[in-house]
Amino acid sequence: MIIHICIQFLITAVYACIMLYLLYHWSSIPVYKPGLDMESHTSVTIVIPVRNEEHIISNLLSDILNQSYPKQYFEVIVVDDHSTDSTYQEVVEFQKRNPGFNLKVIKNQTDLAQNMYKKSAITLAVNQAVGDLIITTDADCRVGAFWVQTFVEFYEMTKAKFISGPVVFSKENSWFEKLQHIEFTGLIGVGAASIHAGIPMMCNGANLAYERKAFINVGGYANNNKASGDDVFLMFKLSKKFSKEIHFLKSREAIVSTTPQKNIYGFFHQRKRWASKVTNYTSFYTLFVAAFVYLLNLSLLLGLGITVYDLHYGKVLLLQLGIKCVVDFLFVYKVEDFFNRRKLLYLFFIGQILNIFYVSIVASVAPFGKYIWKGRKLK
Repeated sequence: MIIHICIQFLITAVYACIMLYLLYHWSSIPVYKPGLDMESHTSVTIVIPVRNEEHIISNLLSDILNQSYPKQYFEVIVVDDHSTDSTYQEVVEFQKRNPGFNLKVIKNQTDLAQNMYKKSAITLAVNQAVGDLIITTDADCRVGAFWVQTFVEFYEMTKAKFISGPVVFSKENSWFEKLQHIEFTGLIGVGAASIHAGIPMMCNGANLAYERKAFINVGGYANNNKASGDDVFLMFKLSKKFSKEIHFLKSREAIVSTTPQKNIYGFFHQRKRWASKVTNYTSFYTLFVAAFVYLLNLSLLLGLGITVYDLHYGKVLLLQLGIKCVVDFLFVYKVEDFFNRRKLLYLFFIGQILNIFYVSIVASVAPFGKYIWKGRKLK
């Protein structure tokens, strides 16, 4: 039992050090405030891969139509990824209603058996793009009026090859959706902090920018047939070649909002999709951190089982959980402060308890079998 307890606290100590290290780097990222009156002339292509988004695609296109960045300097390419509804027609109708808007819509004809889906859609758009800077987002997102301009100004200042932007959940109505927000915000913070530390571990494809030449230079998504990972695998590729030119844009004007999953079924398959990428990771730091996140939650789950038979062990369990809660709260509090959403933290402890179960389960099953996403069974 003594050896077991020592292992428990070794895992906890390493995890706490990781989180405090990431907290330091998140706090060290300066908040970028765009000039907004600066003259920028970088040509931009906004890429939006879509599948079965007939009811919401016009919302995003309207946001982009109302950007502050001069319309003559950017184009929008919507790639219909084998939709089975009227998404394509919706985009065509939006074109007709706004003839001065540089909007293109193309169909992804890639063989479905290739398992590439979104990656092939993005590649198709990049190959047809005229912009020097590619900005990607998803059809279920909303963006502010200064979104493009902020990315362009930051790009011109840093000369970055890859820029990860902030993403946040919005319109959370139920406690389940609010709990997702807290966890998701933490993941965005971890991705940002790791990029600032020079060891990029994660990013979110709902808000990315990269040089078109850099994408082509590294071969895009060549040699990667994983259905998921259009964001992080590209970041890994670019970071190997341009290690000093990967940045996180910590700016409120660059925030993209999206919506959480409405039910546990959708949540489970989304998280399984995210976790399934780990088996293809080659980054030591990413695998190291992922391993200790999994080990800590698994050890807490095992500790709960032991406590059922030996109540005295509950003291060890509470101390271990307490350390995790403190470092996690310090980190999430700082990230939520940036997003102005600290009011949701009253659910933090409930989320910590639930995470013990869901992280252990999802991480254990993710490398095996398939998951459902946008009506497709993927692997």
